[in-house]
Amino acid sequence: MGKVNQFVLLMWKNFVLLKRTPLRTFFQVALPLLFIIIVVLLRVFLIKSEHRSHVMYPAYEVNPLPAKLTTLKIAFAPNTSDVRTVMEKVKKQLSLNYSEVFESEEDMVQALVSQEDRRNEKSKAQYLGGVAFNTSLNQKNIVYKIRLSSASANKQNASKEAKQEGPGSDPSATWNTQFTYPVFEVPGPRNRNASHGGPPPYFESGFLSIQHAVDSSIIGKLSRNNNLTGSLNTTVSVKRFPYPDYVHDNFILVIQQTLPLLLMLSLFFTALNIVRDVVFEKEKKLKATHILAIFTGIHENDGPQWLASLAGLVPQILSSSSLFDDHGNYFLHHQIQLKWTSFKPNISNSPFCVSHAYYNTMSLGTKAACCLFSNVAMAMGAQLIGKFEGAGIGAQWANLNQGPSIDDSLSLGLVMVMLVVDTLIYGLITWYIEAVFPGDYGVPQPWYFPVLPGYWCGRNRENRVSQIEQHEVWNISSRISGKGTCGSSKGH
Repeated sequence: MGKVNQFVLLMWKNFVLLKRTPLRTFFQVALPLLFIIIVVLLRVFLIKSEHRSHVMYPAYEVNPLPAKLTTLKIAFAPNTSDVRTVMEKVKKQLSLNYSEVFESEEDMVQALVSQEDRRNEKSKAQYLGGVAFNTSLNQKNIVYKIRLSSASANKQNASKEAKQEGPGSDPSATWNTQFTYPVFEVPGPRNRNASHGGPPPYFESGFLSIQHAVDSSIIGKLSRNNNLTGSLNTTVSVKRFPYPDYVHDNFILVIQQTLPLLLMLSLFFTALNIVRDVVFEKEKKLKATHILAIFTGIHENDGPQWLASLAGLVPQILSSSSLFDDHGNYFLHHQIQLKWTSFKPNISNSPFCVSHAYYNTMSLGTKAACCLFSNVAMAMGAQLIGKFEGAGIGAQWANLNQGPSIDDSLSLGLVMVMLVVDTLIYGLITWYIEAVFPGDYGVPQPWYFPVLPGYWCGRNRENRVSQIEQHEVWNISSRISGKGTCGSSKGH
């Protein structure tokens, strides 16, 4: 019951401090409510949901190459008779005027890459792409690659189409073949007005036409029917799946892209005030009344039961990484330390900005490591809620341990676990620093005190009193020696 009473006393003290500063308390409560009200007002007055009818798409043929690509030339490798025969039929079917053969795939790729550096030169015919055969055409399983530019030639046109559909509808203007779904989904078809499917531009870049022409030529060669001239005399058509009636709601984009930021901003003022209070109490030597008293009463008498009061120590975490002088003491001027600690929320928010920009390429372990910052973990959790909403299923207990899509394995359950891990890590750091650097009114422990049996098994009262007396004598002697040094310097 003694530890419970200490915890209740600490909570009562914090409540009294809030009552003594009503204006600051008002902003601490009102600021999160303000951001919530802003989101609600956006929903009520500006962003409306609308019902949209089903969409049917027309079919289109992939046999012919898009007309604006017929002036380009196609590259292929390796330089063998079978490959030359197949690619000659491909060039004829695609109505291309130029082709170029390379001895190896590496040479072909080097030529394609060098084209990117001189894309603006119009004097020479540019490459449509390249085809590299990795196996002989006489084998049972034939493997080949179609090498196109990493950035599509129709990137600008694709982006314009996506902007007409609204933000978030364009998964990317590049290929991104490693993803099955867009990073941020919204209900409804992707690129509603794009009959070819939108980005990635499989049809506009000529990928589908090249694939069909190469397959037809290989089949014609293996069938020994030269009259096919590289074509199977068939027409291949592609058609998008129809999409049923749906509710178009751009408010999901607000949840996905702004909710994490609003969540961090709503707690920003509270974090700064906690830093200010902790630094001020440390300067006035008041921190020992509620932090050191709890730690001293717990770890010296009852062993590792300090975890019971861990919840009361979380507000003091930000002061754990304070600056030290050459003697291992905290800076005495709280203005200097406050200027330093005021940058901590900004520094701890920076991992989320980086992770948000590179979220698509981050592994699950990297995402979990970013969650070691508690505010980044909260922001990622809010982002996952938005992604679940965009997928049309919402965050539920049933999918607590599931990712929002097959491309993203980060789950809300893992984020919650990382928040618990953050609390334990921050508590351990606070406990260690407070024990090693207790200030002028505490007994410092050696840096290796966690491995001392006497720390965990307890020490008798006489030893503790003797240690405290020795510490006080050391403080008095150090102060006297300091004054003596100043006096001697004045005498000279």
